[in-house]
Amino acid sequence: MLVNVVCILSIICVLVSTYSIPKICRRNEEWVEKINLCPPTCQSENPKCVINSLIHPPGCQCLPGYKYLSDDSRVCVKSSDCPAKCEQRHTEWNHCGSKCPITCEHPYERGCFLVCVQGCFCKKGYVLDETKNECVLLEHCPKKSNTTCDD
Repeated sequence: MLVNVVCILSIICVLVSTYSIPKICRRNEEWVEKINLCPPTCQSENPKCVINSLIHPPGCQCLPGYKYLSDDSRVCVKSSDCPAKCEQRHTEWNHCGSKCPITCEHPYERGCFLVCVQGCFCKKGYVLDETKNECVLLEHCPKKSNTTCDD
């Protein structure tokens, strides 16, 4: 086997062999000779990518009109089927989030974590402050008052 090493900027190296690479792609993907290493996703229409202009190896990428579901997902969906963008600070889309998310009032997992729903959820490290309907760090939750009423 003949192997060539192609290096860019002396830190990014790609092994190039003379053997053919299997051309098996996932659903809604196609084989191309020069892939986009930073393809558009539902989260990022035009992701910034230093490597993109330097290296274009062969491989699979989404069909025209499709995007990867997220930056860390290799599932291609129609662009029109991308989930809604989460506009609130410290939130992100989750296609299987907890039906009972962690909140300031309920800072621990509750019994319904096995049931999932799609939607915008607090990012890791944040909880939902139900009084303000926003995601905050747990230590920024409103303090509970210990007042009691006398009849």
